[in-house]
Amino acid sequence: MVYDGQEALSNAAVYLPEAVLLDIGIPSIDGIEVARQLRKTQGNSVRIVACTGYAQEAIRDQLRDAPFDVILQKPVALETILDALTGSA
Repeated sequence: MVYDGQEALSNAAVYLPEAVLLDIGIPSIDGIEVARQLRKTQGNSVRIVACTGYAQEAIRDQLRDAPFDVILQKPVALETILDALTGSA
């Protein structure tokens, strides 16, 4: 687990994850930009799931254009997160 966008990108470059669960409102680099950079470096080899509590229309518009495989609205059940990460959702 990491706590900011830069750390997420650094770890992803080393560990090449199969799936990533990103909050949108993380420090240093937000989750949307992290997702964009992951897509540039890892393409579709990584499943990217957004989990956000933001409900404002402006954020929803940004999310629609972001390269997430799944977008989950908080609060969300653990089973739903697991399904999203594995591609079952």
